[in-house]
Amino acid sequence: MLDTYQSNLDVALSSAKESLDSALEVRAAELAGLIDGYWRIIAPSYEARFGAEQRELIDASVDGVAGDLRSLDTAGLEGALPSLTE
Repeated sequence: MLDTYQSNLDVALSSAKESLDSALEVRAAELAGLIDGYWRIIAPSYEARFGAEQRELIDASVDGVAGDLRSLDTAGLEGALPSLTE
């Protein structure tokens, strides 16, 4: 089940920049919620596997990406996305 959520998170992350490039404000807000929600579902398992410190790093990155999407900050998003997609 967690693989499904991870896959959904990956899809949402890959769609994030496109939504801002296309000025799709509603889609950007939707993706912000999806990214945040999917991460919150898989975060406990991630922490169990990689530790609390690594989870805190990803928590901060997810918060940054979601915030950039909500504020339609393309430059911020471009800086934050690589930490979650690479």
